[in-house]
Amino acid sequence: MDIFKLYKTARQRSRRHPEVAELEEMEKLTQEMSKGLLNETLKKEELRSMALEYAELEKDCRYGFRDNMHPHLIRSIDQDSYTNDVPYQVQHEWRERATSTGFIYVATALTKRGLSKLGATTLTIERRFEKYNSKYGYQITPYWYTRVYRPFYVEKSISDSIGNIRKYGMTVGDSIEWFSIKPSDLQIKISHFIESEKLEWHPASA
Repeated sequence: MDIFKLYKTARQRSRRHPEVAELEEMEKLTQEMSKGLLNETLKKEELRSMALEYAELEKDCRYGFRDNMHPHLIRSIDQDSYTNDVPYQVQHEWRERATSTGFIYVATALTKRGLSKLGATTLTIERRFEKYNSKYGYQITPYWYTRVYRPFYVEKSISDSIGNIRKYGMTVGDSIEWFSIKPSDLQIKISHFIESEKLEWHPASA
């Protein structure tokens, strides 16, 4: 699959149907994927996390797709068979703004006492939580969030570092990014990592 072509398709659909919020979000997400690949700032784990978020958007979208692209996208990433054929003129523009931004967050839920959720998104926090609550059927509450560079890299790095306290099998089909840790401790761990990697987002440089 050509990631840039996927972005172009998402952009065209978004322009034709500006009333469909998911299409705009899919355009932004695929653009960040294509940009990140062009500028070699995305690791495979980050790219796959973004593809999974794209899949959620595509599944929830009110726009009727004749062919859902997310299975092909995820498979091409898993098999390292994707391409990213960005035209030269676009390359020049995109290389001026190489770094993707988004949110890293910590959430809690009344149904998951003693656990904290780790997440990353390029959506607004409000939109992300709305989609989560709709998908999984229970409410999560934001404990803390901040805007960062390379949010999926931050999420994957933190998730790997605390993988030993991840809680699997809470409910069938549930998110696996729940950990047996106090939200305040998870926030501190994330903040230290962001600072050490110099990934804090600064509006003046965006």
